[in-house]
Amino acid sequence: PSFEMQLMQQNCIAVFCFASLCPLGVPACLASQILECNGQIAKLFFIKRQPLPEDDHGIRILQEAFMVQAVVLTLGWELSMRYITWNDDLHQMPQEYLIMCLGGW
Repeated sequence: PSFEMQLMQQNCIAVFCFASLCPLGVPACLASQILECNGQIAKLFFIKRQPLPEDDHGIRILQEAFMVQAVVLTLGWELSMRYITWNDDLHQMPQEYLIMCLGGW
């Protein structure tokens, strides 16, 4: 389960980061994740073994840490795209501003 959770987290980061670049790709990416989850649920109906219950405290801590990291990464990505990449007046700004932008990222 931890490997599958890691894959879902990677897909989530990809959606967060590239939503501003290609917003039309977000529904397709999310639809593929839903289709994959539905396929795995259907596969569970044909498997006869019972899953062993495990303590989920560690997974919850990792999920909370991931969400904090995802929010910080998304904000940093958006700000850098807005103020560095898409800024047509970047060459006219003072050097201290550029250092602050690049240092913040």
